Amino acid sequence: MFQIANAAKIVQNDNLSTIPTNQQLINNNQQLFTCNMRNATIIVIGDIGHSPRTCNQAFSLASHGLKVNIVGYLNSKPHPKIINHENIRISPISQPPSFLSNNNQILRFLLLPLKFIWIFFILGIALIRICKNDGKDKNNLLLLQNPPGIPTIFVCYIVAKLKGMFFLIDWHNYTFSMFGKSSISQLIAGFEGFCGRLSDLNLCVSNTMKNDLLKRWNINSTVLYDRPPSWFFRSIASEKCEFLNKFLAEKESELQNLFFTESPEGAITLREDRPLIMVSSTSWTPDEDFSILLSALQGYNEYSQSDKGYLLPKLLVIITGKGPQKQLYLEKISTIPWHNVFILTDWLKAEDYPKILSCADIGVCLHASTSGFDLPMKVVDMFGSKLPVLAKRFPAIPELVKDGVNGILFDKAEELELAIIRISEKFPKNEVLNELKSNVGKDFKCWEENWEDIVWPMLND
Repeated sequence: MFQIANAAKIVQNDNLSTIPTNQQLINNNQQLFTCNMRNATIIVIGDIGHSPRTCNQAFSLASHGLKVNIVGYLNSKPHPKIINHENIRISPISQPPSFLSNNNQILRFLLLPLKFIWIFFILGIALIRICKNDGKDKNNLLLLQNPPGIPTIFVCYIVAKLKGMFFLIDWHNYTFSMFGKSSISQLIAGFEGFCGRLSDLNLCVSNTMKNDLLKRWNINSTVLYDRPPSWFFRSIASEKCEFLNKFLAEKESELQNLFFTESPEGAITLREDRPLIMVSSTSWTPDEDFSILLSALQGYNEYSQSDKGYLLPKLLVIITGKGPQKQLYLEKISTIPWHNVFILTDWLKAEDYPKILSCADIGVCLHASTSGFDLPMKVVDMFGSKLPVLAKRFPAIPELVKDGVNGILFDKAEELELAIIRISEKFPKNEVLNELKSNVGKDFKCWEENWEDIVWPMLND
């Protein structure tokens, strides 16, 4: 069993004095509630390092003194605040063999039962070993991030019954929606709905999903919107300049002169005529159609060279993430004659991601939900860094991105191109962009505040 557990004090974000610290929130709630729970096991059948909501749940529970064990795949390193917390352990489990995730759709469906069997036994054995057994008083919590829910929900239900644990499902999306409209999708939907009703409590990420869970499967749930943790909030100007200068020096040193000027005293400041920084985090999969952004950037590049584009700044586009289509698009990017657009594709450490968001001027989200009901965490992170977002439209997204208020919604590449032009002209004195920035974060709680208001009281009810 692999374990990461180092004792460490939690360093609070002191950039924004108005944000209550996690300990202040805990102290306030402990006056109202007494929790009998001692341990929590959190399951995600995915990469723990790329499951921010799961990590945030673990952090909040651990900060209340519960001993938390996160079970999942460890493909990347989680944030230091997670791996260094004295009450958090990480227990990796083995992923299914690669041949079970065949790219051929027919073979993938044929091999699906084997993949389910693998997960059933690997996860079941791990949970039986890890989960504490205090009898039948439900003093311990078993929390599952769904999807994928097949056979995960059923495995967790069995273990919760055997160990006398309180079983909570956190619905991010639907498992069946990941299989399109195939016949197997209908079978999975039936099983997912049946298993979903076995839990003691349900959380979900949007009001749209809450209504659908009730209508579709008669599952009552409570909405816990994703929010960035307090350490995601925007850096002060000096930290921003320092990190951006270091980042550009490592990645593309010739761009430094476009962003910074040095005074006779040696002070480095941002130039007024600097490029606009755009950030997008993508999984490089068909679910996030990168061709939309690429086409929009090509259009911007051409327009900026025309007589009408003289008011447009240069663009620095920073794209983070890993995925199967990355190399394909990198090759396409390299063949385009860029003039006023610079594109950097990089993989960032967890602790550097909020820093680069803090340096940016606008975010782009290409997420197109398979169900239409989930909300992208990347937008939440951007909002936490006071960054307005250009987001692809789908049914639930207006719950998060208010068109024309804290971002702009688009459907096609042409609409995205027009939105980029609209927020770029006369940068950094663009009135539209500055208005969007001023609206981001209004009445926007951090994760800790939101969790303390919604989840902690539920666990003590």
